[in-house]
Amino acid sequence: MKPAYGILSWMGRMRGAWLGCALIFWLSGCGDTPSVGPDGPAEVTEMAEKSTVASDSAPKSTASRISSEPISNPHEITVTSAVQQPTEEQTTASDLTADVAATDWLFFRGDFAGRGYVKSATLPEKLDVVWEYWEPKCSYETSPVVCDGRVVTTDLDGMVRCLQLSDKKLLWKTPTKFGFTASPSIRNGKIYVGDNDGKFRRLDLATGAIDWEYQANAQIDSAANFQGDHVIFGSQDANVYSLNTADGSLAWKHTIDDQVRCSIVVDAGRTAVAGCDAMLHVIDANNGTGLAKIELSSQTAVAPAMVGPLAYFGMENGEFVCAHMEEKKILWTWKDERQEASIRGSASVADDVVVFGNRGNRVVCLDRMSGEVRWTYRAKRSVESSVLIVGERVYVGDTAGNFMVLGLKDGNLLQNIELSGGITSAPCLSGNRLLVATQEGIVYCLGATDK
Repeated sequence: MKPAYGILSWMGRMRGAWLGCALIFWLSGCGDTPSVGPDGPAEVTEMAEKSTVASDSAPKSTASRISSEPISNPHEITVTSAVQQPTEEQTTASDLTADVAATDWLFFRGDFAGRGYVKSATLPEKLDVVWEYWEPKCSYETSPVVCDGRVVTTDLDGMVRCLQLSDKKLLWKTPTKFGFTASPSIRNGKIYVGDNDGKFRRLDLATGAIDWEYQANAQIDSAANFQGDHVIFGSQDANVYSLNTADGSLAWKHTIDDQVRCSIVVDAGRTAVAGCDAMLHVIDANNGTGLAKIELSSQTAVAPAMVGPLAYFGMENGEFVCAHMEEKKILWTWKDERQEASIRGSASVADDVVVFGNRGNRVVCLDRMSGEVRWTYRAKRSVESSVLIVGERVYVGDTAGNFMVLGLKDGNLLQNIELSGGITSAPCLSGNRLLVATQEGIVYCLGATDK
């Protein structure tokens, strides 16, 4: 059942939508002029003294264009692929993430490397709405996270909420002045998240109390990640920041030539940052040293999925790429030649395929070795949500509020759940339940209802 909205509720939702105008780059791409600090946007790596709360370029890929015949779908599209493919050694299944903990989903993509993939399915075959939570003056562009039976959300109105997973009971909420387009991350009983004013905070998971704050120079869209005792995030001020988790002091920062809007992924001691400067930056997550730069054909704000030396992600011009971070080159590319449909959500990488959505109303599944199309599914509206693969099923939402369950092998629609409000965030898994937040300000818990 959807909430019964009165005029005050409607006004609250409209306020959330107004705050969503801060996301105007989603209409114009991520190439807006960045707001930078006094040091400017020059490419540097800075090691900093601790403080209290602180106010090799590769040639562009010349991919050859090859056309793929329709496979099993009348809406099949054209594939663009480079000749070179990753080797078996580069892409063995052992490189992929192990199953995420059955009950905790601590990051935007579920795991450090951003793969959005859980092999063992505990979800029911048919999803029902177990509960839904709504408050006025609320709208979500961010994804929930779960730890120890607690669901944490951040909204466009500046509220951090903690709900009880079992029955949606509100445990606490912490108001802040500015809204959130960055999803929260959890580690060791602490919540880490940045806001639209550039303020990054650590909160206590048990109480919602703010432990410390750090002020960046521009909006933070980036969900944080961790390396050792550091927390790492990006900002529209063109910096990747690493803070000491204990007190929020600056450990290092790495500056690129344009905004950093992608969430942070970490694997093997490095992070891959896809920037608004149309470059993939590979950075040592321990000290901020630049390890590699790979030229791209477009800007992007999408978090890559890292698998060993490979990074998979889409871009504003509709191109999806597999990049080799050590060889500093693009291995293959895919693009729908019929239309330039931006890719705004992160991909999910399974053992042998990669799945993502685009603004051309498509969910696309590619062979992750070659970039060849396995299947496509035509959604009703734009697919800007990041994809989740659990077992042999694909879970993703569209901007009309359709939450789709597709077969991983063939892309067939297994279930469509009509939720209230567009879905641009990623689904979150906790055991036999999924959490989905919508632009109407509703958090849905999907699973099997008790008979």
